[in-house]
Amino acid sequence: MRSSLEAKGHDFWSTDELRSAISPEGGAAALGRLLDLGRLPDAVVAYSDIIAEGIYKELRRRGLEPGRDIAVASFDDTRIAASQVPPMTSVAGFPSKVGTQGIEMLMRRLADDQTDIPSRAALIEPQLKIRSSTATWRPRM
Repeated sequence: MRSSLEAKGHDFWSTDELRSAISPEGGAAALGRLLDLGRLPDAVVAYSDIIAEGIYKELRRRGLEPGRDIAVASFDDTRIAASQVPPMTSVAGFPSKVGTQGIEMLMRRLADDQTDIPSRAALIEPQLKIRSSTATWRPRM
Protein backbone atom coordinates (compact mmCIF):
# COMPACT_ATOMS: atom_id res chain seq x y z
CA MET A 1 0.00 0.00 0.00
CA ARG A 2 2.80 2.40 0.89
CA SER A 3 4.55 2.09 -2.49
CA SER A 4 1.26 2.48 -4.36
CA LEU A 5 0.37 5.69 -2.50
CA GLU A 6 3.86 7.15 -2.63
CA ALA A 7 4.08 6.47 -6.39
CA LYS A 8 1.09 8.78 -6.80
CA GLY A 9 2.62 11.52 -4.66
CA HIS A 10 0.72 10.74 -1.45
CA ASP A 11 2.30 10.54 1.99
CA PHE A 12 1.98 7.34 3.98
CA TRP A 13 2.51 7.93 7.68
CA SER A 14 4.08 5.37 9.93
CA THR A 15 1.63 3.52 12.11
CA ASP A 16 4.18 2.44 14.73
CA GLU A 17 3.23 5.18 17.18
CA LEU A 18 -0.47 4.68 16.56
CA ARG A 19 -0.90 1.26 18.12
CA SER A 20 -3.79 1.11 20.54
CA ALA A 21 -6.02 -1.09 22.62
CA ILE A 22 -8.63 -2.95 20.57
CA SER A 23 -11.51 -0.78 21.69
CA PRO A 24 -13.28 2.42 20.66
CA GLU A 25 -11.24 4.22 23.32
CA GLY A 26 -8.03 2.86 21.81
CA GLY A 27 -9.07 4.09 18.37
CA ALA A 28 -9.87 7.53 19.73
CA ALA A 29 -6.53 7.72 21.55
CA ALA A 30 -4.55 6.63 18.47
CA LEU A 31 -6.27 9.16 16.25
CA GLY A 32 -5.74 11.82 18.91
CA ARG A 33 -1.98 11.14 18.81
CA LEU A 34 -2.02 11.38 15.02
CA LEU A 35 -3.93 14.67 14.96
CA ASP A 36 -1.73 16.08 17.72
CA LEU A 37 1.19 15.85 15.27
CA GLY A 38 -0.40 18.87 13.58
CA ARG A 39 -1.16 17.26 10.23
CA LEU A 40 -4.64 16.44 9.00
CA PRO A 41 -4.74 13.21 7.00
CA ASP A 42 -7.00 12.73 3.99
CA ALA A 43 -7.92 9.24 5.15
CA VAL A 44 -7.61 6.89 8.10
CA VAL A 45 -7.78 3.10 7.74
CA ALA A 46 -8.42 1.17 10.95
CA TYR A 47 -7.69 -2.51 11.33
CA SER A 48 -11.11 -3.18 12.86
CA ASP A 49 -14.55 -1.62 13.01
CA ILE A 50 -14.25 -1.45 16.81
CA ILE A 51 -11.20 0.80 16.50
CA ALA A 52 -12.92 2.89 13.81
CA GLU A 53 -15.88 3.51 16.10
CA GLY A 54 -13.51 5.44 18.37
CA ILE A 55 -12.03 7.23 15.37
CA TYR A 56 -15.49 8.58 14.53
CA LYS A 57 -15.92 9.79 18.12
CA GLU A 58 -12.51 11.50 18.22
CA LEU A 59 -13.06 13.20 14.88
CA ARG A 60 -16.35 14.65 16.13
CA ARG A 61 -14.82 15.65 19.46
CA ARG A 62 -12.37 17.76 17.45
CA GLY A 63 -15.06 19.29 15.23
CA LEU A 64 -14.31 17.10 12.21
CA GLU A 65 -16.84 15.01 10.33
CA PRO A 66 -16.06 11.46 9.15
CA GLY A 67 -16.57 11.13 5.41
CA ARG A 68 -16.48 14.88 4.87
CA ASP A 69 -13.24 16.11 6.48
CA ILE A 70 -11.42 12.76 6.63
CA ALA A 71 -12.29 9.54 4.83
CA VAL A 72 -12.54 6.56 7.19
CA ALA A 73 -12.34 2.88 6.28
CA SER A 74 -11.94 -0.30 8.27
CA PHE A 75 -11.95 -4.10 8.30
CA ASP A 76 -14.50 -6.65 9.56
CA ASP A 77 -17.73 -5.18 8.17
CA THR A 78 -19.62 -5.67 11.41
CA ARG A 79 -22.90 -3.96 12.29
CA ILE A 80 -20.75 -1.16 13.71
CA ALA A 81 -19.66 -0.16 10.19
CA ALA A 82 -23.11 -0.09 8.63
CA SER A 83 -24.72 1.66 11.61
CA GLN A 84 -22.26 4.57 11.83
CA VAL A 85 -23.35 7.98 10.60
CA PRO A 86 -22.24 8.23 7.87
CA PRO A 87 -22.08 4.48 7.16
CA MET A 88 -18.45 3.34 7.14
CA THR A 89 -16.56 1.68 4.30
CA SER A 90 -15.31 -1.69 5.52
CA VAL A 91 -13.77 -4.88 4.17
CA ALA A 92 -15.81 -8.01 4.89
CA GLY A 93 -13.67 -11.06 5.61
CA PHE A 94 -16.55 -13.47 6.25
CA PRO A 95 -15.24 -15.10 9.45
CA SER A 96 -18.21 -17.50 9.62
CA LYS A 97 -17.40 -18.83 6.15
CA VAL A 98 -13.72 -19.12 7.07
CA GLY A 99 -14.58 -21.06 10.22
CA THR A 100 -17.10 -23.32 8.48
CA GLN A 101 -14.76 -24.10 5.62
CA GLY A 102 -11.88 -24.74 8.00
CA ILE A 103 -13.95 -27.17 10.06
CA GLU A 104 -15.15 -28.96 6.92
CA MET A 105 -11.55 -29.36 5.71
CA LEU A 106 -10.48 -30.67 9.12
CA MET A 107 -13.40 -33.11 9.32
CA ARG A 108 -12.61 -34.48 5.82
CA ARG A 109 -8.98 -34.86 6.81
CA LEU A 110 -9.87 -36.73 9.99
CA ALA A 111 -12.42 -38.93 8.21
CA ASP A 112 -9.83 -39.89 5.59
CA ASP A 113 -7.27 -40.51 8.37
CA GLN A 114 -4.86 -38.10 6.68
CA THR A 115 -1.88 -36.97 8.70
CA ASP A 116 -0.31 -34.73 6.10
CA ILE A 117 -1.34 -31.17 5.41
CA PRO A 118 -3.71 -31.01 2.45
CA SER A 119 -2.20 -29.58 -0.71
CA ARG A 120 -5.31 -27.64 -1.63
CA ALA A 121 -6.35 -24.51 0.15
CA ALA A 122 -9.63 -22.68 0.16
CA LEU A 123 -9.82 -19.00 -0.64
CA ILE A 124 -12.66 -16.93 0.65
CA GLU A 125 -12.54 -13.66 -1.23
CA PRO A 126 -12.88 -10.56 0.97
CA GLN A 127 -15.36 -7.93 -0.17
CA LEU A 128 -14.93 -4.16 0.01
CA LYS A 129 -18.19 -2.54 1.09
CA ILE A 130 -17.93 1.07 -0.06
CA ARG A 131 -20.09 3.41 1.99
CA SER A 132 -20.41 7.13 2.60
CA SER A 133 -17.37 7.44 4.89
CA THR A 134 -15.18 7.25 1.78
CA ALA A 135 -17.58 7.65 -1.14
CA THR A 136 -18.59 11.21 -0.22
CA TRP A 137 -15.12 12.46 0.77
CA ARG A 138 -13.51 15.08 -1.46
CA PRO A 139 -9.95 16.49 -1.27
CA ARG A 140 -9.49 19.71 0.65
CA MET A 141 -8.65 22.75 -1.40
